[in-house]
Amino acid sequence: MSIAEGISSAILPLVQELDIKVISIRQAQLELQKEIERLTTALQVFISTSDPPILEKEINRLNSIKKRLNTLLNVLKKVQQRLKNCEKFSRGEELDFWEKIGWGQNSGSTT
Repeated sequence: MSIAEGISSAILPLVQELDIKVISIRQAQLELQKEIERLTTALQVFISTSDPPILEKEINRLNSIKKRLNTLLNVLKKVQQRLKNCEKFSRGEELDFWEKIGWGQNSGSTT
């Protein structure tokens, strides 16, 4: 076994485990985002029927959390793509130009 194969066999399980964890974190973040959107919609309905200044601060806070969550989701997507690239590299597969610079095949899409 060569040094590269030894390193690859040692790193591959770690990369796979990290990939699984990133996927589960991303799923949890998506669920949280859906819940924030649901709460925001519910609060918008409530605001239209009550005194707006009381809840306006909380809606702004939820919108801020939603923006940060979207940023975090984008970071997690990039981390996941980089982990996939590491996994490919550890198996000796060739990465295309976009994967090498960290963009991957679906970097422009948002979830």
